[in-house]
Amino acid sequence: MSTNPTLSIVLPLCSQVAAGSLLPAEDCFLLANKLAQAPLFHLRRVTVDGQPLQLAGLTINNPAGPSALASADLVLIPGLGQQPDLTEPQLASMATLLQAGRDGPTKLASLCSGAFLLAATGRLDGRRATTHWALASRFRQAYPRVKLDISALHTEDGGLYCSGGAHAGLDLCLHLIAGHTGPALARQVANALVIDWPRQSQAAYSGLQLDTRHGDTAVAKVQAWLHRHYAQAIRLEDLAAEAHLSPRTLLRRFKQATGETPIGYLQQLRIDAAKRLLETSSLNVDQIMAAVGYEDRASFGQLFKTLAACSPQQYRLRVRPG
Repeated sequence: MSTNPTLSIVLPLCSQVAAGSLLPAEDCFLLANKLAQAPLFHLRRVTVDGQPLQLAGLTINNPAGPSALASADLVLIPGLGQQPDLTEPQLASMATLLQAGRDGPTKLASLCSGAFLLAATGRLDGRRATTHWALASRFRQAYPRVKLDISALHTEDGGLYCSGGAHAGLDLCLHLIAGHTGPALARQVANALVIDWPRQSQAAYSGLQLDTRHGDTAVAKVQAWLHRHYAQAIRLEDLAAEAHLSPRTLLRRFKQATGETPIGYLQQLRIDAAKRLLETSSLNVDQIMAAVGYEDRASFGQLFKTLAACSPQQYRLRVRPG
C-alpha cells in the first residue's frame, strides 16, 4: 500500500470538451489507483454552474460546481477539439473562473487544445508550453507571449503543464503520476495501457500545414509559393519580391503572422517532404536530400534530427519496420 497522500484533481468541463481527451486521462489516474491499491488520485468533474452537461456521446451527471476549483491540488483541462472558441459562453466563463484563481497555489495542466484555455488565464505568458502541432500557428497568433515549444510531447514550467495532441495527453498524465508517486507506478500504468513511456517528442509526427488565417495576404502568398517551390534554391530577396515587400518588412510580417522566419518555415517544409519520402519511397537518404533541396549530407542530417527528433534512418525504421 502506498503512503502517498491523495492528490485532488479537478477537470473543468464545458460543451467544447472532447470526450476522447477526458476519458483516457481519467482512466489513466483511476488505473494508477487500482494498481497501487490506494486512493492516490481523487477526480472531480466541474461545470461552470454545477449542472449536468452533454458532450458529444457522453452525459456528465452530478458534476461539482466551480467552488471545487479552489480546493484542487491540480486543475486538468481536457482537450477542446481542433477549433476551440474562447468566445463560446461556457468556455469564456470557465476562462474567467480559472483567471480568478491565477495567483493561487493550485497547479494547472492542459491536454492538447486545452492549452488555449490555459493560455487565456494569462498564466502561461513568458512560460514554456505546447499543444497539438497542427494548432501551432493559431496558438502563436492568439498568445504571442507564450514560449510555445511545439516539438515537446509535454512541458512543465512553474506549476503549469501542457501536452501535445491525442496520446501525448497520456504522456503528461504518466508524468504527473510519476511526480506524485515516483516513476515505478507510472511505468506500471504505461505497461498496462501498452504504451511506451517515457517518450520525448512529437516532432516526428508533425507536419507543417498551410494556415493563412492570420489574414496577412502578402505573407499568405509567400507561404503558398513556398509550399509549391520548397525544393528550389530560394533567397529571402526572391520571397520579398514575390510579396512586393522589402526583405526586412517581409521578415517582420512573416514572423508576426506565422511565428517563424521564412527560412525556418522553408526548413520545416523540406523536412516534412523528406519524411513523406522516407515513408512512401525506396529512395536512399542522399536521393531524398537532393529531392527536397539540400546538397550537404551533414547539414541535412543535423536539421532533420533537430526538427524530427531522430535521424532520417531512424525515422524510416520507425515508420517502415523491417
